[in-house]
Amino acid sequence: LNQQQLIKTNADGCSDSITYQLQASATIKPESLQFTGCRNADLEINLQQKGIFAFYRDQSMQQLLHVGSSLNLQTRENDMQLYYTCLNTFEQSEPASIRVEVSGPDLAIYEAAKSPSSSRGETFHFIAETRNASWIQWILPNGEISGKNEITATFEQPGEYEIFLMGQNEMGCTDSVSYLLTVAAVTALNELSDASIQVY
Repeated sequence: LNQQQLIKTNADGCSDSITYQLQASATIKPESLQFTGCRNADLEINLQQKGIFAFYRDQSMQQLLHVGSSLNLQTRENDMQLYYTCLNTFEQSEPASIRVEVSGPDLAIYEAAKSPSSSRGETFHFIAETRNASWIQWILPNGEISGKNEITATFEQPGEYEIFLMGQNEMGCTDSVSYLLTVAAVTALNELSDASIQVY
C-alpha cells in the first residue's frame, strides 16, 4: 500500500491533514502478452483488464504510441514487439512486452516455360507457389477465375497483361500478388482485332 497525506490550510493559517492509503497495484510489472493479427491490417490490442495503460514502441519508453485502455494498431509484414505499462494517479509500472504475430498466406506466381507460338497466339503456363493458404484464386485480365494450382492461358494479342493471385489462410487472413506479363508481337497474329484469353 502507498500512504499519502493531504494537508489543507485555511485563511487564518490553521492547517489540518488527512492520511490515506492507495493500493499501488501499478508498481507490479504486468505480464507479457501475445496477440495474432492479419498481415497489414487493423488490430485492436485489448488487454481485457480494467485500467489505463501507456503503449510504447520501445522498451526504454521513449516512443509513446497511445495512452488508454486499448490500442488500435496497424500491423506490418513481419511480427512486431511493443511494450506497455500500467498507470494510476501516482505511479507507472515497469514495461512489459506485447508480441504481435502477423498471419497471412504467402503467395508467389511462377511462370513456367511457355508453349511455342501458334496461329492461336501465345500460350503461357503459370504455377501458384503458396504457403499457409487454405484456398487460392486466379483472376485473369478477361475476368476468368480459377481455383487451380496451375493454369494455362493463351493471349491472342500482343501487349501487357496483369494476372492476380489471391489467397486466404485458416484464420481468414487474405493477401494477393500480381504478375505483369508482356506478350510480344507475332506477325501472324497482327491481323486479329479482338484480344481474348482462353483458360484450360
